[in-house]
Amino acid sequence: MLKTGERVILLYNILRNLSSNKNFRRENPCFALPPYDLMQDAYGSVDYKGYYSSGMRAAKEIYKIFLSCLPCLSTSLRILEWGCGPARIVRHLRHIDDSRQLELYGTDYNGKAIRWCQQKIENVLFRFNSLAPPLPFEDNFFDILYSVSVYTHLSEKMHYPWLKENLRVVKPGGIIMMTLHGDNFADKLLEEEKILYNSGKIVVRDKVKEGSRLYVAFHSPLFVKQHFFRGQKIVYHNPNPDLSISGGQDIWVISK
Repeated sequence: MLKTGERVILLYNILRNLSSNKNFRRENPCFALPPYDLMQDAYGSVDYKGYYSSGMRAAKEIYKIFLSCLPCLSTSLRILEWGCGPARIVRHLRHIDDSRQLELYGTDYNGKAIRWCQQKIENVLFRFNSLAPPLPFEDNFFDILYSVSVYTHLSEKMHYPWLKENLRVVKPGGIIMMTLHGDNFADKLLEEEKILYNSGKIVVRDKVKEGSRLYVAFHSPLFVKQHFFRGQKIVYHNPNPDLSISGGQDIWVISK
């Protein structure tokens, strides 16, 4: 249930995008669009065109990263988006590479989002996961697991069991990609938060429900390398990535 302030913001965003959203629906009558409340909760926006175009751009850029980081490319890849929300990105992956068979999965802890995806998005298998592990998959199941701005909404104590769980379901030689709030977001920190950030500690704003869009974690590269990814093989780090993936968040890839 949305709080009063959130309902006001949602109504404002609906009215602001009403005309452009009508045009998008008319021009794309077969494209399934999430309910406004799911879009607002996941993205802070109800712009249909933005949902479509940013999702397609992000899928293309993410897939390029996959191809550059996987040492051996087979003709089929099993891919999971952990924290998929209303499928902004994962729904587009199946249209990107005709040369490989992509078996696509998505999970999220928002049950309403998963039910919508299951009903509306074809050729992707969607499953529910709780705020805490486990994931509903066997060991060594995926070639690739990726998450876009998921760890950015979790407490530090949840980082380590989730990373362990991400690794559990990925095959040896597979990769895990994630986006994190790095140096591009340091100017948003308060002075006392900057001290923690620069000393290699995670900064978490935790006065709201964990997992929600307003629960925010910031990850300095020092924290990621020395603590979060300790003992892991880092195969890719881009601190100034394409904005379409997740608004300038650092992109990290580790190999199992």
